[in-house]
Amino acid sequence: MLIPDFHSWDGRFANNGWMQECPDPISKLTWDNAFLISSALAKSLQEKYPSLGLLPEPTMLNKSGQIAPDAANFDHGKQKAPIVKLSINENIFIEGPLYVQPGLADYTIVASLGLGRNEVGRVGQGTGYNAYPFLDTRSNRIVEEVSLSPTGEF
Repeated sequence: MLIPDFHSWDGRFANNGWMQECPDPISKLTWDNAFLISSALAKSLQEKYPSLGLLPEPTMLNKSGQIAPDAANFDHGKQKAPIVKLSINENIFIEGPLYVQPGLADYTIVASLGLGRNEVGRVGQGTGYNAYPFLDTRSNRIVEEVSLSPTGEF
């Protein structure tokens, strides 16, 4: 599913630093976009690609003595997110980070439009991925039969 980005709408506000600083109301991400995936899809991807590092490992006990998972994987003060390639065919693909978003329908991927622009001012340069290649000629925002493969990068 393709949706307008909270920070930049369709891209016209990609160079607005104030908008980039505001956390997305759903994912809480700032200055970037990510492929939002459902918890069910995250679990199946972790089983298929164990080195993906998408889901945290249970490493600590909570107050009741039960194993509690870490909230996220961090490295050098930044949250680690695996970079994946979404493709419709070998010529149409986009690469970006995965982010598990609780509450999404099972096996759903949400990509946002508006960031990853090639021509933008210095504030918006290098922010996000460009999901516009997935829009068809009728601007259909529901995309089916998308394949997902990890790139091995974080």
